[in-house]
Amino acid sequence: MGKRFALVTVVDVAGSAPQCVGAKMIVLEDKTIFGTIGGGSVEHQAINDAQEYINRQKKGLREYSLNKSFGLLCGGKMSVFFETFKSDRKLVIAGAGHIGRAMYQLGLILGYKITIIDNRKEFATAKLFPKALVKCGHYAKLLAKEKLDENSYIVIATHGHAHDLEALRAVIESKAKYIGMIGSKNKVREHFAILKKEGISKKVLGTVHAPIGLKLGGNSPEEIALAILAQMQAVEYNIDKDLQFTKII
Repeated sequence: MGKRFALVTVVDVAGSAPQCVGAKMIVLEDKTIFGTIGGGSVEHQAINDAQEYINRQKKGLREYSLNKSFGLLCGGKMSVFFETFKSDRKLVIAGAGHIGRAMYQLGLILGYKITIIDNRKEFATAKLFPKALVKCGHYAKLLAKEKLDENSYIVIATHGHAHDLEALRAVIESKAKYIGMIGSKNKVREHFAILKKEGISKKVLGTVHAPIGLKLGGNSPEEIALAILAQMQAVEYNIDKDLQFTKII
């Protein structure tokens, strides 16, 4: 299916209700539905509630009272269970150096399907990345051929600033869920200034995570990869805007 979705199931009814126990409906991210739990205003509310569960990737039970608040007079109740599913996440790593290798190792643990891109033959090898799709060649040309959608995550960590820029230029207007580029604030400002002159809007530039990763501390490739993957997860679950560390005292 290629999209995240929620399976919505009627698990209990009391009194008069538009559907019986066991009725099911699949709700996609874009609110496309398959099946029905009775139609009307209650189903409309369930579709909206399904979006919340999809965004949070959680399960949950909700009860709907079929009263005037829904424009209904039947007076019954319907309990609905929401179960969410996500499709395979694609991680494209531009750069097969130290950070790319650490990203690959941790990405496998988290279940990403990984593509490695590098223009150096000695780095872009199946021996170094046995469980990834490895491509060797021009960064921009290879990235332009990638099928990138809302389940795609892109990490740019090549061996040169010019390569980082060409890689970013190739994917910045894609539908990828996450685009991150490694580098200092000065480097990011310079690259953004170039892209802005080329016509890339401030809004689009604002979707790029650069400098990349959460501020977790540490400078080793593995620690940097962990910070990047943590940021990717926060974006996936839509908590990146209100991310905070909880303290007991």
